[in-house]
Amino acid sequence: MDFFLPRDVCLVIERFYNSGYKCHIVGGSVRDILMGKKPDDYDMTTDADPKTVKALFCDCKTVDTGIKHGTVTVIYGTRPIEITTYRTESGYRDNRHPDRVIFTKSLESDLARRDFTVNAMAYNHFDGLVDIFGGREDLKKGCIRSVGDGRVRFSEDGLRILRAIRFSSVLNFEIEKNTEQAIFSLKNLLFNISAERVMSEWTKIVKGIGACRVITRYSEVLSPLLGLENITLPKEEDFLSLPPHLRGLAVFFMNSTEPREAFANAMRKLRSDKKRLVFGCGVLDAVKLKTDTREDVLNLLIDFGEDIALCALKLKALTDSDALSHINLVDDILKRSVCHKISMLSVSGTDLKKIGISERSIGWALDKLVRCVCIEGLENSKESLISKAKELKFSENKNG
Repeated sequence: MDFFLPRDVCLVIERFYNSGYKCHIVGGSVRDILMGKKPDDYDMTTDADPKTVKALFCDCKTVDTGIKHGTVTVIYGTRPIEITTYRTESGYRDNRHPDRVIFTKSLESDLARRDFTVNAMAYNHFDGLVDIFGGREDLKKGCIRSVGDGRVRFSEDGLRILRAIRFSSVLNFEIEKNTEQAIFSLKNLLFNISAERVMSEWTKIVKGIGACRVITRYSEVLSPLLGLENITLPKEEDFLSLPPHLRGLAVFFMNSTEPREAFANAMRKLRSDKKRLVFGCGVLDAVKLKTDTREDVLNLLIDFGEDIALCALKLKALTDSDALSHINLVDDILKRSVCHKISMLSVSGTDLKKIGISERSIGWALDKLVRCVCIEGLENSKESLISKAKELKFSENKNG
């Protein structure tokens, strides 16, 4: 595999070398290039200390991203590049952050502290690929393996357990046997990880092409984080056919007798954003409603809107094959632009006021008209709707 680095990345590396220092791209960018992917960013590692890095790039904007741990972000042209001094770490009392960081001149020592072999490679166009721990071979085998003893790596930083599962899902790699054993034996370390970081990793796990296999395999690791006793999933092709934002909901739909409550509790515990919480609760409210008839399905569409209704029907389809025909029904309604919401009606509340419908009944009347058009096939014209509204007005007056 040839390494073609962007010109600005090469210029940054050359500036170090021209000043007597070493510098390599490292970690995910090397992994991505070896896999034939274009990296999203290029993190670098160097034997220059942070003060020297800032001096070398005094003509650029620099940000002290993690200066205590040796990381400076250099804005080179328009590209932000995180540059971290070679370091070793020790004393992880919280199983997350090192108590002590020691800068070193050894690239080998820096790579040795990293999590997995596929992330512990470095490259520049002077030295070529530096791969001490067999990361390239593990990429070829589709293997996630810890650098050194997995128990040590995970004890240093419990988040690495979720990172291993995430890489296994996103890359569709298997986790090496000893690394996997360390995950199962140290899974309780995840209770020390911040809710936000757990949420971030979980969101990435469900998006992966290996998500079904991985979530099932590591159910005993993941389920306690979500407040579930266990996780079982439908057939892989059915699960992966769901859009990523629905896969997480499917986990609760398939594994809780009260999926809405279980989902809401988990999202609050993991400090999910409000938009995700509200939408998910809406879908899991909708999925409980019966959809035995055409009228049921169209009422679901009218009451919840197309996004939630379709998501609810896709979840139902995991356990009820009839839901597939219901999805087709809704798709047909949307394709033909059949009126299914008040904003699509050819009359407004003002029109209804003019024929004497009371202020307090306008919302009710508009809702009735939508159902008449969508379910009963009433023509969505002003004339037809006004005529029907007059009947509704009579009914309103009659019922007092």
